[in-house]
Amino acid sequence: MKKDGKKKMSSVSNKASKAAVENTPADAALSTLTANAMKPPEIIYSAAAAFIILIHFLILFSFFRPAASGLDSHGYLKQSRLIATEGRNFEVVESRAQFTGYTWRPSLVKGRYDNPWPAGFPATLAATRIVFGAKAVYWANPIMASLALVAFFLFCRERIGPRWSLAALILFAINPVFNQHIHYNYSHIAVLFFLMMSLALAVRGLRAERSALLLLAAGLSAGCIPSMRMIESIFVPAIFLYILIKSDSNKCRRSAAFASGAALPIIAFCVWNQIIYGAFWKTGYSLFYNDISSMFSVKYLDNVPKL
Repeated sequence: MKKDGKKKMSSVSNKASKAAVENTPADAALSTLTANAMKPPEIIYSAAAAFIILIHFLILFSFFRPAASGLDSHGYLKQSRLIATEGRNFEVVESRAQFTGYTWRPSLVKGRYDNPWPAGFPATLAATRIVFGAKAVYWANPIMASLALVAFFLFCRERIGPRWSLAALILFAINPVFNQHIHYNYSHIAVLFFLMMSLALAVRGLRAERSALLLLAAGLSAGCIPSMRMIESIFVPAIFLYILIKSDSNKCRRSAAFASGAALPIIAFCVWNQIIYGAFWKTGYSLFYNDISSMFSVKYLDNVPKL
């Protein structure tokens, strides 16, 4: 019986010694390195995303033709030329035979033609025209589309990880509606770019220790959206509420940083409206009698068929 007890004690001690040897720091480090080697590093997914975005731009480049390809795009491009050269986005009446374009109509203000589209996107194109030349304005949309894909990947990586973010990026890049609007030269791509930039900066700011600067930049990006497409203004309070809900600490400081950034372009838009239209709450929509402007007022209810 004593011999059996000694054998059991020796076997237990041997197992304990083996476990101690296996759990040494060197073995733990080796097992960690082995586990990490089995998973592709995050830089591989980032490189793959960069490659996909580059291929998307090259394919887009092969089919893209720099021109005003739609009736609405003419309004944006003409506004950008007037802002860059004349400092205004309306056209002065010069002749009864004057060509104005589809979206340019006689304004309530006598002696000029106005366009209903907000001045945010034309102002972006005007800045591009001043810095890079007149032909560069046609390439603003393709470049903003590629940057929107970058911001989309960064946003998804913070939320769902690099692997699924790469899959989401591929689906986004092959979306036909997305690619169609790049060729149209409308303001939708610009809105998408500033929206994705705001979201990417917001989710990164919520994870950073010093988040005020990132959230200020997120607000600055989101605040540009109302001046480009007024109906998408709903994105600004939605992102603000997201930051307020997701903030574990310093809710007031983080929310104030985002709101301060968003206020800057919105105030600039209101000042522009005050100068051009005579009131900060007026836009190009409000200068027409009973037309598109009704979509942004209570009068729209009169145009809805009664069921």
